[in-house]
Amino acid sequence: MSRLAAALLAALLLLALAAPAAATDWGIFVDGSYSDTRDDTEMDRLIDRRLAEADRIMGGRHPGSERTTVDEKAELRDALARIQCRCGDTITVVLMGHGTEDRFVFSKAPRAERRLEASDLAAWLEGAAKECCCKIRVVIFSCHSGSFLDELLAQPHVDSVWASSAADERSYSEAAYELDGTFRDGGDWMQGFLEDWRDAPRGD
Repeated sequence: MSRLAAALLAALLLLALAAPAAATDWGIFVDGSYSDTRDDTEMDRLIDRRLAEADRIMGGRHPGSERTTVDEKAELRDALARIQCRCGDTITVVLMGHGTEDRFVFSKAPRAERRLEASDLAAWLEGAAKECCCKIRVVIFSCHSGSFLDELLAQPHVDSVWASSAADERSYSEAAYELDGTFRDGGDWMQGFLEDWRDAPRGD
């Protein structure tokens, strides 16, 4: 190899090493379930469908994004701990399930592992972003989900939080059983949010 070719190759390698890595979009979809029985109900399956749709929408809007669904508190903590955020990355967390004030509930978990405190989620999100300036977005469909707003928005990397209810309100689904026993998905706040997300202009 000539000296000129070697010099060009070395310059190209240096440019490749110096180039910033492409930003990553991280998505975590949190299934809190609806029933506390081992067997899934139609409402549990409704939550599964909503979260699967959220995953598909994010995949369509952000090809190459890293997405996962979790249904346990420890899985959520570990998924956020594994994220190696860089500047320009985004983290989107979508939660569906029951809630009480300042708590999200994993209905099928052992009783000691059911409650996710607002302060827990805020700390785990901040830990995922502590080395960078990434943006974090959180979507919560649960009763009293508005009680998470102050805690989450106090974190410097949390860009936005969408909640299905105020801190003192319940959230409802129009899903119901018909007289003939069939289950009807009549829609809910999360369905509307997903339709808006799907149709929103492409941006960051």
